[in-house]
Amino acid sequence: MAMLRCGRGGSARLRRTTFFEPAIHTALEILDARETEAPDDVDGPHRCVVALGDEDQVALGFDPREHRFDRRQREMHRARNVLPRFLPCVEEVHGQEVLGDPIRRYCESRLHLYILRLGGSLRASSNGDVSFCPGYRRPSLPCASSNAPYDEEMTLTRPRRAPQTRHEQRDVTVNGLRLRYIDIRPAVEEDEPVLLIHGHSSRLEEYEELVPHLAARRRVLIPDMPGSGYSDKPARNYDLAFLEDSLLGFLDEMGVEQTHLAGGSLGGNLVLRLAQREPRRFSRLAAWAPAGAWEPLRGWAIMARIMKRLKFMFWPALYIQSRFWYRRDWPGRDAALRDAWAYYEEVYGDAFHRMYWDIGIDQVEQSLFGDASDIGHAVYLAYGDQDTGLSMDQGVQHLATLLPKVHLRVFEGARHSLANEVPAELGREVDAFLSETAAWGPR
Repeated sequence: MAMLRCGRGGSARLRRTTFFEPAIHTALEILDARETEAPDDVDGPHRCVVALGDEDQVALGFDPREHRFDRRQREMHRARNVLPRFLPCVEEVHGQEVLGDPIRRYCESRLHLYILRLGGSLRASSNGDVSFCPGYRRPSLPCASSNAPYDEEMTLTRPRRAPQTRHEQRDVTVNGLRLRYIDIRPAVEEDEPVLLIHGHSSRLEEYEELVPHLAARRRVLIPDMPGSGYSDKPARNYDLAFLEDSLLGFLDEMGVEQTHLAGGSLGGNLVLRLAQREPRRFSRLAAWAPAGAWEPLRGWAIMARIMKRLKFMFWPALYIQSRFWYRRDWPGRDAALRDAWAYYEEVYGDAFHRMYWDIGIDQVEQSLFGDASDIGHAVYLAYGDQDTGLSMDQGVQHLATLLPKVHLRVFEGARHSLANEVPAELGREVDAFLSETAAWGPR
């Protein structure tokens, strides 16, 4: 039984449950912490230290009976023999930055559900201790990098180390918030504009390779949604309705009255939700692997099931995204991991944590199935046949049966991030669909 010792005399016994997929079934995730409310009178950091027993040590990758190994040797043993099972190509992608202290990073991931329940912030010191700073009583996530502070807001308005778009970056104020965006116009506009909506916790660069296929004959607009990318990250509660308001306000500021909508994952979810909300404003819709293509889960009593979903959709790309979002043989997988590492290091902060979990939970508690039959627009709907982590393949197939005017496209061998894995093929098909140059329509 693992014990979490909290400062000022508090303690909590934590039930241990496996949480990840079988390749990392030794991860000891914490799904229940009934007695772990942080005291309200804590002003400074509230220190929490995990006391590891023999079983925990074995799970961490070293045998407590082999005392001849010093700590450094044990860490490297784990890095070489245990981490590669769920960190593909970790040596090539992150090198010594990860291998130098794998146990600390592992402990951070173990604590994330405990921090979720307390609604605070977590920081790991160089010696492996963990500091907990109580905050709002909303879910939060341990930082993906120990270099990114939890108690200081990130204020970057443009990428520094993370790769950035080749297009001119601009800013606009929408409902009092600054949003970063790009606006690409062709020499001759032959079609209505298209608003591209990025995925959960992502940014406009997600569609960098998709843009050329769509911008040849129409205006393409892509904003960083509030709380994500390099737009403002207000300290507030986030939900899907707030993102919808922000996107509608963005179109107003851009002077766009009529447009197509396209996006994947969270973006695909918002495409279909916006079409229901203001059907006359939008022409054609393209949604790939849309979040919300599932039956809703509600209530903290089934948090374990919610978290099982969230691990596939909303876990930061730094560690396991390549296993669930990208196919194993995709040549760009390692580069995507490096880019994600640099991006999350730059934008992680308390407000980003709040957005991350608020939007994630709001999505799993809602479904597109109930109102899909009311969407009268022509819809291009797509998914990868390897996108099975959330049963996304089955969910999208079912969603297609509910939409009155749909063209369903299955990309063989692809997973969740179609705009990254198959940008040319996806871009050509979406371009043709939006331009009505192909025989798209009801199946």
